[in-house]
Amino acid sequence: MLQGRRLAIAVSLMLLSSNLLPIVAKDAQWESHFNAGTKAEIEGNYDEAQNELAEALKLTAKFQMNDPRLAKTYYEVGELRLKQEDWSNAQQYFERALKVQEKLGDPESVDIGNTLSGLATAHEQLGKHQMAVLLLKRVRKIWIKQYSANDNRLTSILPAMATYAMLDSDYATAQECYKQLVAIEERVSGANSVNYGSALNSLASCLAYIGKFAEAEPIAQKAVTVLSSAGDSPTALDAANANLQYICQKLGKPCPIVSAKPATEAPVIAQAPAAPTPVKQTPVPVPQAPAAPVQVSIPAPVAPIAPVTSTLKVTGQLLATKPETPAPIAKPEPVKQPQVTAKPVDVPVAKAPSQPSANSGKVQYLAAGRLITPEQFKAMTLANNAYELMREEKFTMAVQILKNALAIFPDLASAHSNLGMAYSQLGQFSDAETHLRKAIAIDASRPSAWLNLASTFLVEGQLKEAATAYGEFVQRFPNQKLVTKVQGIKSQLDKELQGQAQAEQRGSQSTGDYFTYASHVGASRWPSSKKAIKVYVASGTSTSGFKPEYAGFLTDSFKQWETACPTVKFEFVRSQSDSDIDCAWTEDATKIASSLEGGETSLQSGGTNINHATITILTKGASADSPLSPNQLRVVCLHQIGHALGLAGHSPKPQDVMYCSLPPASVKTPLSPRDTATIQKLYTALVSLAW
Repeated sequence: MLQGRRLAIAVSLMLLSSNLLPIVAKDAQWESHFNAGTKAEIEGNYDEAQNELAEALKLTAKFQMNDPRLAKTYYEVGELRLKQEDWSNAQQYFERALKVQEKLGDPESVDIGNTLSGLATAHEQLGKHQMAVLLLKRVRKIWIKQYSANDNRLTSILPAMATYAMLDSDYATAQECYKQLVAIEERVSGANSVNYGSALNSLASCLAYIGKFAEAEPIAQKAVTVLSSAGDSPTALDAANANLQYICQKLGKPCPIVSAKPATEAPVIAQAPAAPTPVKQTPVPVPQAPAAPVQVSIPAPVAPIAPVTSTLKVTGQLLATKPETPAPIAKPEPVKQPQVTAKPVDVPVAKAPSQPSANSGKVQYLAAGRLITPEQFKAMTLANNAYELMREEKFTMAVQILKNALAIFPDLASAHSNLGMAYSQLGQFSDAETHLRKAIAIDASRPSAWLNLASTFLVEGQLKEAATAYGEFVQRFPNQKLVTKVQGIKSQLDKELQGQAQAEQRGSQSTGDYFTYASHVGASRWPSSKKAIKVYVASGTSTSGFKPEYAGFLTDSFKQWETACPTVKFEFVRSQSDSDIDCAWTEDATKIASSLEGGETSLQSGGTNINHATITILTKGASADSPLSPNQLRVVCLHQIGHALGLAGHSPKPQDVMYCSLPPASVKTPLSPRDTATIQKLYTALVSLAW
């Protein structure tokens, strides 16, 4: 309607005077830049989007303050700033958009609802939860009016609203939001989904906290049933078991603990103590997180003799980190991704009994067998809810909530573990390590804390310490489902450490590059006779988990490497038959060398010349508890292209894209000066590629 009114006004002005033609031309320029910027943003080309929207913004200088185009421009720039994680500027542009929109009439328009949602996200990321609450309440009201009470858009705001309501002791609002979320998730995600089961669990814990145990019990029972059948979120199931156990204890009822089994097996039910012997915290088992680009060692390229063709695979493993969901309450306890196994060498972590706990992964009694207080139960609820914020990459807000939980219950191990993970994902490693060690000191039988600690060591660049912590995990929890995966990662890390040692034996290392490390098994490169390396990027629209911006991330990554090494030129082609590098997407981890890898690059070479490369990138994490952030997916793209260019090995430093693990979720990692120096050295004619 607004657009139609704008067109009518433009036509009237044109009829009045031909002198207004320059204005019409300027409008066309604005529209061209605005549309180009919006398209680039959707496709993940953020630099291009920023340039186009900046031009559009300049052309709004002479617009009236009530011109809808001005609001649209401000809003789109705000959206772009959100995606670039520039929270302060995002807030400013959303506020400008809102100011214009409120002058246009309808205070409950869809446009205002969308702007308020973006503004709320900016406030959340800046740690301003009270302002976010006020905005989210308006968004919910508008979206229910404009869409419906069961619209799936509401799933993006209801968990945060409920969490903040619990934090503010507004249990009526929390209960209302959780009930609405349950109804929507059942319809949208399905009655057997992890999202539905987690929503049920959250509702049950909220009801339990306000004393409605009889009402909460069947909901908690259903949550356990759903999560046990879903299978890919073990920490969510542990939290649900703990919540159900607490409720049954309060009702004086016995309660079975349900354990998820492989799809081919029926769930095993272990009978828990029936008396009102209050059950306590659950050392939640850790869900596997996607692994960061950890390269598996590669066979040396074929010697430069005859034009024999060899094929080798260069894999970048996604060894990501998962937060841990607090024990006895309704949320899953995210945990850092398992990495490598080793015996505690020099990891000064709290020692636990050498024998694994019989209760590992199950509900345990806390406080000497006494039932926890309602306030302590609230702390657990908050800690579990913080995990939902962490899944949405709202780590700053999660830190605040976890601190509140620990103020209530200082010895809540799961809260310390989640807080450590949140700090780790923010890149604050010292704080992360402090809280993870505290979690282990309180309860060394928690698998999650050990995995989170190992992951923190890994992303911080302490590979030996990471290997030690993973080894400790394997020794303590030999029956844990993740042991096999952890051992696989340990094997890869062991190879990584062995490769670093071999590289260091060759003599002094350059501080400006890591060429010796990247080429310790040999090296290859594209021949200088190839003026442009032709790249084909397959469509990912039919691949589960693929997002439109991923293709832009990949395209931008090629451009970054091209800038870093001027002797390398890429040309994008539309036909795979014409390409030198094929890029494909997959949601199936079995299609790459390791189920924990986030990507793989296969090279075909003749001597030291690369003839062809195939890059495959995973679009999903290892489980529902293991999503990848945009920052991490960008690094996967950059990392795999580095392999495709001939960097077979890895950098020993986490600041480099070619490090063996992904960075924290909220940390941006572009090509470093060392990445640039290394690729330039590889493509220097004077460098010998034969060892």
